[in-house]
Amino acid sequence: GLPRVGILMQGSTLARLATPSRSQPIYRGDFLLKDVLCRHLELPENLNVMLPEPDPNRTFREQLDETTGAGQCNNCHSRINPLGYGLEAFDALGRHRPDENGFPVDTSGSLVGLGDAEGDFRDGPEMMEIIAGSETAAECYAEKWFQFALGRARRENEDQASFDDILRRFRSSGLDLHELLVAISESRAFSTRTKD
Repeated sequence: GLPRVGILMQGSTLARLATPSRSQPIYRGDFLLKDVLCRHLELPENLNVMLPEPDPNRTFREQLDETTGAGQCNNCHSRINPLGYGLEAFDALGRHRPDENGFPVDTSGSLVGLGDAEGDFRDGPEMMEIIAGSETAAECYAEKWFQFALGRARRENEDQASFDDILRRFRSSGLDLHELLVAISESRAFSTRTKD
């Protein structure tokens, strides 16, 4: 089977980002977009969230491309769907699957509009390599730890100097988690309580 690269390709993570009956590239892609790359998209008004019914003669990817590949939907789904497609080699329970409805699973794609996390990939491990090597993902990782440590979202003006220093130290350490946590705990934002 396909190698599982990191925690994001573990069965428990993949199963959580699916429905009981099938994989959900949109759920998986949205998770990677928001929680790994810290990219938030504005949802259009009158959003139609109805997914196509299963068709035993096609792959779900083909159906999603037809549903979300044009018009207003494509503005967001051109970023979301490829992230999910990279994980389509895994079913709703996170088990490896080489085919869907008798058709080979297509896990290739192209990441666009995601900062420096861009490029073409053939499968999930290649996609994860692009993400892992990006400054966008590293900054998002630091952002998530910062939020966790402070128990609140980062405030753009008030926390910017602290966060810039944390990022500098994190990068200069070669993205060492220990150094990130030390930098957060030594920051002014962490040691100074402000009014909410």
